[in-house]
Amino acid sequence: MSEKLYIGWAEVDITPDMEKHKIGLYGQYYARIATGLHSRLKFSVCAMSSGSESFISGTVDVAGVPLAFSNKLKEEVAKKDPSIDTSRIFLNAIHTHSAPSINITMNYKRSVGGSMWQQGEFAKTLSPADYADYVLPLMSDAIVKAWQERKAGGSARAFDYARIGHCRRAA
Repeated sequence: MSEKLYIGWAEVDITPDMEKHKIGLYGQYYARIATGLHSRLKFSVCAMSSGSESFISGTVDVAGVPLAFSNKLKEEVAKKDPSIDTSRIFLNAIHTHSAPSINITMNYKRSVGGSMWQQGEFAKTLSPADYADYVLPLMSDAIVKAWQERKAGGSARAFDYARIGHCRRAA
């Protein structure tokens, strides 16, 4: 590879304010509302480029990243930094069942559990659209920051003991 590899990282806290909102937890077969905070939700992003090639990968502490949300995020990034090729942005979810939803197109009546999502206490929780509105500027800023702060880097092989990751949401 004759071109240098440039790498940038950014991370942002995407935990909603539990004092302002009740937080519905999505991804189960029944409605749940958060009663406390175990660990904060994050969005981590890595931006890499070499010559004319680029790749931006982001990991979100949610159950899933719907295409509609991903497209909206790419629109926000394009507004903030038109030099970023948004077709090279890829998002991954850690698939936690202990976070709000960013499914901005969610049809409450057809979601798992039927209409219970819009009844009782759960109807008073932060909606997926409102949570998406909260995280979109945070996540787009993190992507732009990672891209703009890229520095020369590289990768190498190593033969030694390696640390093994532990998902902090496994419990």
